[in-house]
Amino acid sequence: MSKIFNCKIAIGLICIVFLVANCKKQEITVHENLVIDGNKPPTYEGVSQTQIEVYISKLYIDLLGLQATQLEITNGVSYLKSRDAIKPLEKCLCMMC
Repeated sequence: MSKIFNCKIAIGLICIVFLVANCKKQEITVHENLVIDGNKPPTYEGVSQTQIEVYISKLYIDLLGLQATQLEITNGVSYLKSRDAIKPLEKCLCMMC
């Protein structure tokens, strides 16, 4: 019985030594905000083509319950652009993002 008890103690001590020996302090890397000279943000020209296409696709799904084909999306984009209907939609489309 004492041999089993001594074996358990030895295994326990080996496990503790193994755990303590493998614990290492990790370094925390701090990233500074860097300003790069000459880096200018791109100009904002309103709603992107992709946002308009997603909007039209969602309209088809909501109103008709069908996924719009690429031709229907293209026709919808040209319809909205030909009637200057994009400007009123900008606020709505930006909220969807």
